[in-house]
Amino acid sequence: MPKGMSTDVLRQPRTADRRFDSFVNNAGVHMMATGEARTGVDGNVPGGEDILPPPFLGGMRVFPRQRMGQVDLAMSLRQILLMLIPAAAAILVLAEPMTRLVYQRGEFDAAQTEIVAEALFWFAFSLPLNGLFLIFTRTFFSLQRPWVPSVVSGVNLAITALAALALYSPFGVAGIVASTVIATGASVVAYGVVMRGVLHGIEFRRLLWSVIRITAAAALLAGVSYLVCLGLGDALGTRVPAQP
Repeated sequence: MPKGMSTDVLRQPRTADRRFDSFVNNAGVHMMATGEARTGVDGNVPGGEDILPPPFLGGMRVFPRQRMGQVDLAMSLRQILLMLIPAAAAILVLAEPMTRLVYQRGEFDAAQTEIVAEALFWFAFSLPLNGLFLIFTRTFFSLQRPWVPSVVSGVNLAITALAALALYSPFGVAGIVASTVIATGASVVAYGVVMRGVLHGIEFRRLLWSVIRITAAAALLAGVSYLVCLGLGDALGTRVPAQP
């Protein structure tokens, strides 16, 4: 029962996002759903059921030594960031061509593509954060501490609602998505502080060094992706058959 209740609370920030997005325009809810589908921020990373959580986290509650759990968790955090930071970097620079390729085939016009691409751009910032959020959440469930995700998710919901309320009017869709980024970032920080106390450390310095190196490589990927897309766009145009 506690796990089920926690899972229900975890879904509420996404509901709040859609509620505020409906104030922006009539197509808002659809636009938000589209962005979530592309980035996987609606509870799961694309293909994430196969990788979250790694097998050792599912049985971490039986480990007699905290150090073993600390090492396994830290490895999981680094692995998920290794996958999601480059993905986020590519989405940041390719949000518009990706949206145009998938949807602008008579279903979307250029104006709708721009709205969805804007949402997708901001969702990209939350992609690595959501990966960390899911790892921490499932780790607490494995540790038989479902009340921690419940409390953190409740705070997440409050931050999402307040930030969306403050940002949706001046910034539209971008403000609503930014509220999700802010809330998820705060939740990850809270999870990290609590987990550090539980496991007496999460190898933070090693994690930070990994993030720096991954981000540097992802920036190179983003730059190359942008230049390739720009070159192909100039040479072939923006019609669907010519999309990079």
